[in-house]
Amino acid sequence: MSNAFSRRRFLLAALASALAASGCRMTGDLTTARRPLPDWLSGLDLDPAAAARLGQVYLAAYPEENDAQGLLDALVQAVGGGETFAALDRAVRAEYARGEFVQVNGWILSRSEARLYALIAVSG
Repeated sequence: MSNAFSRRRFLLAALASALAASGCRMTGDLTTARRPLPDWLSGLDLDPAAAARLGQVYLAAYPEENDAQGLLDALVQAVGGGETFAALDRAVRAEYARGEFVQVNGWILSRSEARLYALIAVSG
């Protein structure tokens, strides 16, 4: 169990790095080159290229989700309107507990984690 927790934490940290490296500021004005991301993702810091690669693999497996607004709507629904980084963390934990995860390029990700990576892929 501690390996899964550490891995999940690593993936969330990696996602955060990608957003920051893609030019996103951590001041609540989080944006990407083409499309603004919501303020509640402001705690993120990860490598955008790595996130986009995982997101592209996810989108290849689930092409029906290749829509930035649809991905964002699904994430907002997953966090239950909490729209904070803590709410996202709780949603990810709950998805793992319910068995709601996908395999992406050898990684086991909750559906919301995969959608976050996909959002980076379609927004960047």
